[in-house]
Amino acid sequence: MFKKGLIVAILSVLMTMGMGMNVLAEINVPPVEYDTSKEMTPEIAAIIESIEKANVKIYTEIEKVQVETNEMYKNYLEELKVTQSEAQKAALWEKYDSKINEKIKSLDMKTQSITKKEVEKAEIAGVTVEVVWITVQFADREAQIDPMVGVGW
Repeated sequence: MFKKGLIVAILSVLMTMGMGMNVLAEINVPPVEYDTSKEMTPEIAAIIESIEKANVKIYTEIEKVQVETNEMYKNYLEELKVTQSEAQKAALWEKYDSKINEKIKSLDMKTQSITKKEVEKAEIAGVTVEVVWITVQFADREAQIDPMVGVGW
């Protein structure tokens, strides 16, 4: 009796899944329409190249700050091992924390400046640019940094 019930239950689940897949496949999603009437002009190509160069500069700055913050974190951990007093450990943390936050804030301001300049140039040329926030790991913390993507013209 139990085996027959189990077989019926399995077959019911399989039939439901089989019919359900057909329903999901029939959802009408309109296709993405592209405006191909505008060709890429040399001006637009130059702006897209400029955006890519700006992104390379942003990623280079990110990498530099990552190396610096990793080194600072390594030094902090080495000093922490030697330090005995809780007050000294707290002071050490405050010093480390403020330096790391300063580095990340400086990077953020620099990348936002680069991004703002490129977005303004792109808008003048008629290129649509999307600023994409990415999560970047800096030693023992993460931050949001903003490279760009050219999405249309």
